Amino acid sequence: MLFIIGGIALVLAPILLVLRAGQKKKLYQMQSVETSTVAQLQEVREAMPGSFIQRAEVKGRTECDSPLSSEFTGSPCVAYSISLVREYEETRWETDSEGKREQKTHRGSETLSSNERRAAFRLRDSSGVIKVVPDGAELVMEQSLSRFEKSFPNDRFSLGSFAFNIGQSALAAGRQTLGYRYEERIIPLGRDIYVLGEAADSSGELVMRRSSTKAEKYIISVKSEEELTAGAAKSIQGFMVGAIVCAILGVTLMIAGLFIG
Repeated sequence: MLFIIGGIALVLAPILLVLRAGQKKKLYQMQSVETSTVAQLQEVREAMPGSFIQRAEVKGRTECDSPLSSEFTGSPCVAYSISLVREYEETRWETDSEGKREQKTHRGSETLSSNERRAAFRLRDSSGVIKVVPDGAELVMEQSLSRFEKSFPNDRFSLGSFAFNIGQSALAAGRQTLGYRYEERIIPLGRDIYVLGEAADSSGELVMRRSSTKAEKYIISVKSEEELTAGAAKSIQGFMVGAIVCAILGVTLMIAGLFIG
């Protein structure tokens, strides 16, 4: 058993290093791109019409003539995501290292329904307006709703424009429902946001969009650049510590497993 646990820890170590590398890349890209005003991007675009493409970050407020309405709260927004999750307990037989079998109870969850929508919008700063096409972006949204209920009347969940018949969603044998968690996240209309992506002259219009180079991050965030960079730096440190701990623990447990076994 110790040998197996040690092997799992050793497998986790490189995974954490890969996650750390992803955060380092994200942090570098945010720090290496200077913030531009819409007017500055327009000036460069006018100097090279029809061929303007530039890595850029902009900060401003969301505007949209036809905003979305989030499904749970009906909030006007340019993007939202919702989820309905069932939380449960599951009792199952397990065998320990000495071959003894005993029943243990574990908590788990399963997503019954989820949805995400995003719409093209405008970002306005003090100098002008630029269109933002959110397709392919990493969205950092704010939570507009998070609740937990033990049950719903007639096994039917209904809120806002959303409805779901829970009675039709089968629960696996041995599992007991603890309750249901439903959450909604949005990028509200009129919200100050941060956008890192590619500015381009698309069909005669200046837009922020996803880069054709997959390695380049495209981020639309309600969090500020400072909050995002601080979070990435913290994750980089945490993943490194986790990888070292897993590597040491893995080697130690595998050696111990060989001697004990």
